[in-house]
Amino acid sequence: MRILKYGLHYIDDQIIEMPLKSEILDIQDQAGKLVLWALCDEKSELVEVQIRAFFTGEELPADFDHTYLKTMQIGMLVFHFFMSNK
Repeated sequence: MRILKYGLHYIDDQIIEMPLKSEILDIQDQAGKLVLWALCDEKSELVEVQIRAFFTGEELPADFDHTYLKTMQIGMLVFHFFMSNK
């Protein structure tokens, strides 16, 4: 097991590839870049993980099935990050 770092973008929908047996620990701004840290079993197979970001007040899709990860305020913007359960 290792803690690995994944770069994210300030966009509403993105896919990252990480080991199946991973636990997302945190999302933060590090030196002006958005970063996700996860505890990973590097021996497990890689899977695609969908990360979604929503603004406060934004309507969520009717079929919304996601796990909450983190809320971040960047200047006047507030991002709420979720991981798809599908």
